[in-house]
Amino acid sequence: MRVYVSDLVLPVRIGVHDRERNASQKVRFSVAVEVGPGRASAGSDYFSYEIIMDAIAEATSGGHVDLAETLAERIAATILHDSRAERVTVKVEKLEIAAGILGIELVFDREGGRP
Repeated sequence: MRVYVSDLVLPVRIGVHDRERNASQKVRFSVAVEVGPGRASAGSDYFSYEIIMDAIAEATSGGHVDLAETLAERIAATILHDSRAERVTVKVEKLEIAAGILGIELVFDREGGRP
């Protein structure tokens, strides 16, 4: 089963360039979590999308971050602390840097980081 949050846009202080250090920019997050069988359904042991939302909020609340990869790693690490999460895909997109959308997508699993 997959639990996800898609296309969440937040103001984030991110980037290595001086112009990025001085102001927040819109960043879109899409995070999908693979959970074990039965772990995404209602009950006392279900995996909620709120866990994903909290991980994103925590990762973005600590001030300026140089790299999108750092944000993705922070989000995944928080989620993988939950034993129900088996694999996490994190997509981070900077929406205001260029005419197009710039971003990264990383996959992390419980067995040792990125597959």
